[in-house]
Amino acid sequence: MRETRSKGYKELWAITATAMIISFEAIFAQLRFSVGPIPYTMQTTAVFMGGLLLPPKYAALSQGLYVLLISLGLPIASGLRGGLGVVLGYTGGYLAGFILASPLYSLFVDRYLKMRGKSLDNISRKDYVFLTILSLPALAIIYFLGFIVFLYYSIPGSGLFEWSKRVFEWVFGAKAGDGGDVNRLLIIFTASVLIFIPKDIILGSLLAISICHIIARSLRSLGVLIR
Repeated sequence: MRETRSKGYKELWAITATAMIISFEAIFAQLRFSVGPIPYTMQTTAVFMGGLLLPPKYAALSQGLYVLLISLGLPIASGLRGGLGVVLGYTGGYLAGFILASPLYSLFVDRYLKMRGKSLDNISRKDYVFLTILSLPALAIIYFLGFIVFLYYSIPGSGLFEWSKRVFEWVFGAKAGDGGDVNRLLIIFTASVLIFIPKDIILGSLLAISICHIIARSLRSLGVLIR
């Protein structure tokens, strides 16, 4: 009987937390700031929060539902956008990456905490470091899919490609040429991947770990152990 109640409690928590993660992501997507020509949002924070708070299948569900709601027209993507055009647009690869990245990170987090014999509420600074490192494969998936789709839309001469050139020039302080496939790949890689790495590690992974640690400690004080 106790095992049944425990399983039911975990399912209830997972469903509640899934809805919470979707809500957080909708809000974080609107938290935009710019550094030079580069716009940043806080979406990856919610992606990693899902990986930290939810088991893998629910982490995937949270991101799948988020993308589905966007495709149905809810204005919860960055810039209060919604619709199938957002999901199939030049940033659609990142959204697809979220669906794969969150459950992968969840799996890594689960195995790491079990190996260390810890729960999310009592992690140390050392655990912060390792949990951040474990987020990198998930980030790589987001970047890979984001890069492929961004590259498809960044045709030389297009507005997106011209913006990518401005970003490249701002980052490296060097003129971005137009010719050559290698040069184009470097420009697009800079604009779609390289510029986001510091932000996603600091304001994605580390911030998500900090927020989830606080949530876990608060719930533990109420006698609730989430992971």
